[in-house]
Amino acid sequence: MNTNTMDYLFDEIALLPDLERDRLFYRMKNEFYSYPDEKIVAYSASGQPLSERQYQKRIREGILQCREGKCTSLEQLSTELGYDYENL
Repeated sequence: MNTNTMDYLFDEIALLPDLERDRLFYRMKNEFYSYPDEKIVAYSASGQPLSERQYQKRIREGILQCREGKCTSLEQLSTELGYDYENL
């Protein structure tokens, strides 16, 4: 993560109400100590921390879902929502 990104994140955290900020820091501390042997490399859409092994597993599962036709392309989604895919 570069310095600008970190600065932005810290500025955003500083703007949070005290209770929300406290909850965020508490969650981050718990996540850090919950995974002592595995470095967190990503987070799921729901905010669950993922180790590299878990992240790679989710990628493989996603690729399999696409191969089975269980995903929607950006072009299909654009058409469905009435956007011109070529001009996104």
